[in-house]
Amino acid sequence: MKQNLLIIGLGPHAQATQYLFLEELARQGVPVHVRLLVELQDRQEDVENYLADKMLLPDEIFGLPESDRNNPHIHPKLLEKLNQIAPQLDGVLLCTEPKAHKKYILWALEHNLDILADKPLTAPLLNEQGPQQVWQDFLDIEKALARSKAHLSLLTNKRVHPAYEAVYNCAREFVTKYGMPITHIEISDGGGVWHLPHEYATGENHPHKYGYGVLLHTGFHYVDLLLHYQSINHLIGFKEDEIRTHAFCTTPFDVLHQMPRQVYERIFPGENFKKDFATVPLADYKKYGEIDVVSSFQFIKDGAITTQASLNMLQNTLSARTLRTEPKNHYLQMGRLTQNYISLFFGPLFHVRLNFFQPDKLPKDECDVYVVEVCRNTGLVGGESYYWKEFEDKAVAPDGRFVSLNNDSKRTLFKEWMKGSCPQTDFPLHKRSVQLTTRLFEEIFTRRKERFGP
Repeated sequence: MKQNLLIIGLGPHAQATQYLFLEELARQGVPVHVRLLVELQDRQEDVENYLADKMLLPDEIFGLPESDRNNPHIHPKLLEKLNQIAPQLDGVLLCTEPKAHKKYILWALEHNLDILADKPLTAPLLNEQGPQQVWQDFLDIEKALARSKAHLSLLTNKRVHPAYEAVYNCAREFVTKYGMPITHIEISDGGGVWHLPHEYATGENHPHKYGYGVLLHTGFHYVDLLLHYQSINHLIGFKEDEIRTHAFCTTPFDVLHQMPRQVYERIFPGENFKKDFATVPLADYKKYGEIDVVSSFQFIKDGAITTQASLNMLQNTLSARTLRTEPKNHYLQMGRLTQNYISLFFGPLFHVRLNFFQPDKLPKDECDVYVVEVCRNTGLVGGESYYWKEFEDKAVAPDGRFVSLNNDSKRTLFKEWMKGSCPQTDFPLHKRSVQLTTRLFEEIFTRRKERFGP
């Protein structure tokens, strides 16, 4: 069991997951220590408020100047501190925005320290570095990992989420029994994240102003999940020679035209949004990160299309947000309501799908439900022609609280990593995901140039 940890970043996601999990272990009597916590100085008050009632406290907190937020190199004073404490450590929890990941990953690998990083692997400042930097970051880290004794895992928890896992197991059973590949995959994710006009320019949590958006926010989960399912075909020899990609996206510029000023003034009676829209830097918003992505793929082997797929990663969907004021917590208070749909076809013989919808409010004592449905050509492959299974979106945390399956699946990966390594989300498994993400960005940037110029 890892006991001496370095934590880089304690934002809203880390507070709700990684640090919370550590606190649970501490309250169970497990000897865990946070030898150093690194955070930006302008977040000092939030960090202090969060830690006020915690049993587990960091031995030391290092405050980085806000000006260091986008520095590609580790701050010299912090680097000196990290090198000093490295011999005391046996793990690094990397919980920053992904644009800061690379420098800390390379440092940890150099010191042979296991890393559990939030997804995605990295998020370069794409407007400065271009879409190919996503792939270059992977190659640089792959090279460093080959020289290291450490393991690097990503917190891509959909791979161990029981409902998504049930879809995978159904698909794998059919493919391996009949030798027929998945012929079509459809995945749609709606995040319900609603930013008001000026907020795209200010947000630092899941930001858009650096040239990346939904693809390197929640979207990476679904790129990874698409390839996780499609890789089942590899088990019977259908490993593709080529992947064809097609993608479109919207930007904050588009969203402000989809929902213009008069709509805001209609849904917020008596409010005037003239100043909000007049001060928005529309020219910049054209180059901000993507809000919604609509994409399609063809997986080809020996000149024949084995699998076609569509993947929609959307933020501008139904939201629970009702306030004009900008929320303090951009991670949890932007009205997020998740909607997922996954459908896998196996030609005329078999079909499995998943539905999940998170409503604004639920009656007391009820919870959200994942529904997995299976349909068969029962006259040819036997079994029931239709059956379904529900997965209640709740699990019991160590302190007796009910938590979501999403949160609990993160706890599962976290515990495995703390005990050793995390093979379900090990670094090499994400190579194809990073490759495909790079391809999507190349398409998005090409179409953006076609629309708005260089």
